[in-house]
Amino acid sequence: MLEHYRAIAIAADRHPQAVPELPLPEEFPGRAEALDWFDAERANLTAAVALGMTTYHLETSGALSGTLVRYFERRHHLLDWEIVARYRVVTAKQLGIPGAIGAASNSLGAAVPGTVTVCGRSGRSSRLRLRRGWDTKASGR
Repeated sequence: MLEHYRAIAIAADRHPQAVPELPLPEEFPGRAEALDWFDAERANLTAAVALGMTTYHLETSGALSGTLVRYFERRHHLLDWEIVARYRVVTAKQLGIPGAIGAASNSLGAAVPGTVTVCGRSGRSSRLRLRRGWDTKASGR
């Protein structure tokens, strides 16, 4: 089930960012149908990310969450975006892939206005709140 959601979500995600030279997936006739599918499956897809993370289908959960954050940003589903971005950070850390941790942290920072997650050389991350510029006190790890 998780792999099915991942594959269909990736196909649906290709429509809004379509490049004329590349063929579009056959699962959806057009952009509107792809976005309609995301709209109809939004709650199930968010739950699938959490399920994948908690049942050790980490790669599937990570791929699905990366696809969903683009959809949530496009549709301005800010709470879903934040939830999935948080799952994505945890999943990336469990996988131990520095590039994935950075991408997930950037996504979370974009989802939560005024908060930035900073990854240092040690791989530890700290959340910083923005007030009048940078506040250098870490508010959590």
